[in-house]
Amino acid sequence: MHAPSCDLLDHLAVLTGVACLSDLRDPLLAPALQDALVRTPAGDFSAAMWQEALTYLSGLRAPGADASACRRSLLDAIAAAAPSPS
Repeated sequence: MHAPSCDLLDHLAVLTGVACLSDLRDPLLAPALQDALVRTPAGDFSAAMWQEALTYLSGLRAPGADASACRRSLLDAIAAAAPSPS
């Protein structure tokens, strides 16, 4: 794991181009957020940071889960929340 210069939520905000962390919760941003998550290896951030992101972005909790499991849960939750194409 490399030492990131910011936390995971800040990293995702940079990758998606949003100015406010709360914008990451916008369902219309789901495709960009999914892309950012796919481009972010689980090992680049601690399990605690992945758990924080999972809870903040989806409302889900994964006590004791490792970084990979939290990342997968977050990807699944974002995919489920994405608006369906009209």
